[in-house]
Amino acid sequence: MTAEPHDRPTAVLLEHLRAVARGERAAAPYLDLLGLRLESVEEGRVVVAFDAGPQHLNMIGLVHGGVAAGMLDTALGCAAQSVCPSGRSAVTVELKIMYLRPMTHDGGTVRATGSVMKAGRRIIACEGRVEDAQGRLCAHATGTFAVGEASPA
Repeated sequence: MTAEPHDRPTAVLLEHLRAVARGERAAAPYLDLLGLRLESVEEGRVVVAFDAGPQHLNMIGLVHGGVAAGMLDTALGCAAQSVCPSGRSAVTVELKIMYLRPMTHDGGTVRATGSVMKAGRRIIACEGRVEDAQGRLCAHATGTFAVGEASPA
């Protein structure tokens, strides 16, 4: 990860994400809805874990691709947030996903890892991977996040 020297992350955002991962703060309702959890948070790198169930299946019996998209947007977005300067936040501008292997609901814990490739003043570029419990690559993504004023929420 590269970051501009004046764009150092605020300890507040990073610590908030770490507190969610430790279970000390409530996760966003969207994470609860999909059954996602923050498993690890470092500056510029976040891992999101997921145990698929039958409620996540599409009409052909595989985990819906939207779940992988949600995992990737969360992992990449949190990685971007972890390097935002004080008083700023990052929102998704673009997310490009390549699906490589289907996920099944009985495949164990699936993990999405999001990493910052480049953090600039206005744009943060990230990449991510979704891997099944055996470490096989299921999806790969790149994402662009715009840095703006932090939302009041």
